[in-house]
Amino acid sequence: MSNLYTFMGGIRLHYDERERGALKRSITVMPAPSQIEITFPPHGQTSLSVGDTVYLGQRISEDTSVKPIHSSVSGKIGEVKRDEDGYVISVVIENDGADTPDSSLEPFSKKLTEATPEGIVDIIRNAGICETGEGLSVARRIEIALGGAKRLMVDCTECEPFLATRGRLIIERATDILNGAKILLRALEMPFADIVVDNSDIGVIRALEAAVGNNPLLRIRVADAKHPQGDKRLIVNAVTGKETPVREANAQIGYVVFSAEACADIFSAFSKGMPQIRRLITVSGDAITESKVLDVAIGTRVSDIIDFCGGYTSELNKVVCGGLMRGYELISYEKSVERSDYAFLFLTSKYKTGSKRSDCLRCGKCVKNCPMHLIPIYLANASKKKNISKVLAMGLKNCIECGTCTYNCPGGVEHVRYIRRAKEIYNSNQAKEAGDE
Repeated sequence: MSNLYTFMGGIRLHYDERERGALKRSITVMPAPSQIEITFPPHGQTSLSVGDTVYLGQRISEDTSVKPIHSSVSGKIGEVKRDEDGYVISVVIENDGADTPDSSLEPFSKKLTEATPEGIVDIIRNAGICETGEGLSVARRIEIALGGAKRLMVDCTECEPFLATRGRLIIERATDILNGAKILLRALEMPFADIVVDNSDIGVIRALEAAVGNNPLLRIRVADAKHPQGDKRLIVNAVTGKETPVREANAQIGYVVFSAEACADIFSAFSKGMPQIRRLITVSGDAITESKVLDVAIGTRVSDIIDFCGGYTSELNKVVCGGLMRGYELISYEKSVERSDYAFLFLTSKYKTGSKRSDCLRCGKCVKNCPMHLIPIYLANASKKKNISKVLAMGLKNCIECGTCTYNCPGGVEHVRYIRRAKEIYNSNQAKEAGDE
């Protein structure tokens, strides 16, 4: 493993045994609780009403979105929550425990060689498959890549403390990932795929090598375990040395990257006819009783996950949705698992960010380690003053909020917090302008 792929900048995070504990335990299938609450995107719509019966895998959204929503249990509609404009916020389903499947579900019955790119995209779209993290529609990303991208990459990297979802997925279900990659190759009409994995755990690499074997369609690329390797632009940069220009997609320079989870979900949609109704979630941290990688029904509340993992300790300081570096702090345990979620971390004050002081010491560490070649302290200062035009000129849209600047800052400056706030203001302003047109 001497020739590791990598990118300029970023940081190597060192894990103690506790921070990798979930990787050592097999995936646990968590039974769906008695009640789930499935969150809808903005302007969501449904024709369902309280008391209606729903089935496992049944489509419950009625909008024209490229990300249709499906029920992760069978049962009856308990509540439809709406905003002041009448759009659906969420749907509460009373689980009957039977998991009665919707009659429309059926696997793909033909050979993959008989499938057309359009037909594959339709199956993936109807299954509502989205990427973790960003929540982007996989079908839409395929459509964008068609005709432009010439090389497929599958992101199997996992370079933050506590995260173990992809590691366990590779160890236990590597063939699902690889079969999903083959379906993507057929859809994109490409000859082979690069399977990119980091070198943080040799067991994960060995499991992937065993599953790939000598398959000429799949090539393993081992990357240096450096945060934020999981960003799609940095995956491309690490493997090829090419940078994706600002405001351009990877497909515009010939590449497309999909996550390991998306590939596994694609295979499930083809082999079982099952839409995206479950999600693998890392539940870990130094303030949770049992660290696990859970296979949970979408719509499961965090409070139910806490109970299933034995509760949290008295030293709990905060719960983070996502990774330690890029996640955000939860304000309510009633949040439900969504398709974009991948981790909930229960942390003591040991992982408290920031410090009593918050002063730039002019050390330059944030600049040196920024993988996007920005000047984070300038972005943070302009964001703090809410000078949106200035922060846009400095590269606000190109910041991936990886947190390397905040992590390395000896002065305790919380760059990412200010930058996120500036993005919120910018997006709000854009939405208002669109509404006025």
